[in-house]
Amino acid sequence: MEEIRIYSSIWRKEFFVGVLCVALAIMIILNGDKVKLPYNLLIGFGGLFILFTVFRERLTHRPYLTITDESIIIRKRGKVTTIRFDEIKLFERETLTILKHTTYTGMIIVHLVSGHGFVHVISADRLAIKQQVLWDLLNERLNKSRKAK
Repeated sequence: MEEIRIYSSIWRKEFFVGVLCVALAIMIILNGDKVKLPYNLLIGFGGLFILFTVFRERLTHRPYLTITDESIIIRKRGKVTTIRFDEIKLFERETLTILKHTTYTGMIIVHLVSGHGFVHVISADRLAIKQQVLWDLLNERLNKSRKAK
């Protein structure tokens, strides 16, 4: 099978950048006569830095989550974690129950076979794929890995 790359949701990041740009534009309009050159440079370079960090995954082609036939590769805050499917016992969706209403949170918990309670957490909140689709995809790959043995 092919490798599946899952990136962070670009729409949520674009919304964040848009709100930030509108706030900066309002600040410049309201204080236009008081704004000096260093302040403008700070806003300009700060805006470029924020745009780079928002779109870094797409620019460097390094997705948050990569699912191969044998493993899952998670990139979080510069740290790369690889979990092989033969090390995984099961995937669990985190649930939250408030007043008899059960909802799923944005996390998928990976239970390891030899972990003695040690788990990995995959944040599924801000991804370009829905949590249920990711859940089904991970379970499908886990089952195929077990059948291949």
